[in-house]
Amino acid sequence: MQGLMENGEFRPVLDWSYAIEKAAEAYRYVASGQKTGNVVLDIEGGRSCFIYCLKLGSP
Repeated sequence: MQGLMENGEFRPVLDWSYAIEKAAEAYRYVASGQKTGNVVLDIEGGRSCFIYCLKLGSP
């Protein structure tokens, strides 16, 4: 995957961004099955955590 990223061949799809204070809302959105890309939680300091495959019942 690193090679794909370095060559510009990998482009993550970002669906929505939520403030960390709205993490529960982000979880509900992902669990609803409406997610079409990655969901981002914006946390203090400008860093972000991606929720890649957060679905109920998935490992």
